[in-house]
Amino acid sequence: TGTAACIEILGDFNGDGSFTKSDVRYWADGLALVSGQLNRSSGFSAVDSAFGGNFFGTVKSTGASYNNGDSRADVANASGLTAPGWSPIGADRNNGAADADDNKIDLADVNYVLKQFNSTFVTDGAANWSNLNEAVGFDLSADMNGDLVVNQADVTDVVVNVLATKYGDLNLDGTVDCTEKNTIILGLNTPTSGRWAAGDLDGNGMIDAADVALLFGADGVCLGDYDCSGGVDGDDVIAFFADWDNGVQTADLDASGGVDGDDVILFFARWDAGC
Repeated sequence: TGTAACIEILGDFNGDGSFTKSDVRYWADGLALVSGQLNRSSGFSAVDSAFGGNFFGTVKSTGASYNNGDSRADVANASGLTAPGWSPIGADRNNGAADADDNKIDLADVNYVLKQFNSTFVTDGAANWSNLNEAVGFDLSADMNGDLVVNQADVTDVVVNVLATKYGDLNLDGTVDCTEKNTIILGLNTPTSGRWAAGDLDGNGMIDAADVALLFGADGVCLGDYDCSGGVDGDDVIAFFADWDNGVQTADLDASGGVDGDDVILFFARWDAGC
């Protein structure tokens, strides 16, 4: 009669005849509006807030604690099924039912976000939903911060804000060790198809200066922490000079192609600055 609403009918957003978690995800992922614009971050936060916690049972590869809305970062799915440009499938891997590898934020999700703005549809490093030529070729489910653009800021949101780790954590276990740091440094100017795990932090297919900048940027490891201990102290001096004395490539801090006095000067400038 128009005097009452049935959520089981109105809430069947994916049209499968049932009202399930899939429909809740569909709403958060593609129908939650703020000031007339889709905002996935607000959508997933609203769901968790209303439920009183982690509605989708999402876990993280880093083991970091869950905060309301973090499920927005679980966008890749095990089957590889995606629908860029039109359907907010997100990480619904098994039609709302649980399976062995469901609801986990990990490397697959970071790589999926990177993929969206490193494609033939996008040439400027940012997949913009207002640009129809770009919109048809990328998945807006990778928009983590609700600005309707998928770019490096969304990768930062997943890595730093959701997974609570740093640029350089290539296996996303919550820590950055020297092996990971050196993978990027020693792989400089090397093409790769491995994206994040291979050291390609911006997903452009090459380990380059931009990746080194991200590694040592505000959201990365500390420049002066040579031994990757988490702080800057005398052990970094000992570790650096051990490598420098043996001509180890990681001691070539200025990337000049050789280990020399200039690297010593640069090391102490970084070490003195601390973190």
